[in-house]
Amino acid sequence: MELWIAVELASMTIVEAEAVMERFPHVECPAIAPAFAGLVGLSVSRGYVRAVQERFSGPSGCTHLEQLARAMGPVVIQAATSLRARERDWTMLDVSPAARPSLFPRNTCHIWAEDGVAEQKLAAGWRPGAESYPAPSLVEIRARAQEPPA
Repeated sequence: MELWIAVELASMTIVEAEAVMERFPHVECPAIAPAFAGLVGLSVSRGYVRAVQERFSGPSGCTHLEQLARAMGPVVIQAATSLRARERDWTMLDVSPAARPSLFPRNTCHIWAEDGVAEQKLAAGWRPGAESYPAPSLVEIRARAQEPPA
């Protein structure tokens, strides 16, 4: 089962959605797939999971596709955050380290835990999106910080 969406990043709104069922438990299952075009127009930000539940839970949808749809909102937000990081001017972090907590997704995962590895990387000079992914390890970033300027 697959769920494809396209999101307009400026508004964080789903502009295309398609469910595909190549394998399924009952012959009748694929009949619900077109209903997932109903994701179009939803914002993936605040209230997204509730809106998905209202539209696709229980007899109005498919448990499997509903769970995929629920997961899409946070995934899109994280991807957009990473994309925007590549475009951001991070020099203000050097001027105002106190601004860091409000700029990043603090306590959203083990990497971004308060005083966790991401905050330690920031303090050592790492800037999100400035390098390729995955981001270098904290050990590598600290080692680079110790190197004399070229």
